[in-house]
Amino acid sequence: MYCDMCKIKYYCEEEKYKERAIQEYNMRKLHNIIKCECGIEYVCFRDFHMLRHLNSKKHKKFISAKK
Repeated sequence: MYCDMCKIKYYCEEEKYKERAIQEYNMRKLHNIIKCECGIEYVCFRDFHMLRHLNSKKHKKFISAKK
């Protein structure tokens, strides 16, 4: 069991961590935007995101029409 002051201090620290994590996430979203030659812009945090776009119907349709 914690006293009320310790609980308040804990929750304040937790809020600061959450705010910082949200700010870092938003910065990563701005820096990880990829512009594909098919005209789509998407956020790519991992290789999975890029592979998902490359295997999408719209991307494949554009690439096949371009050839």
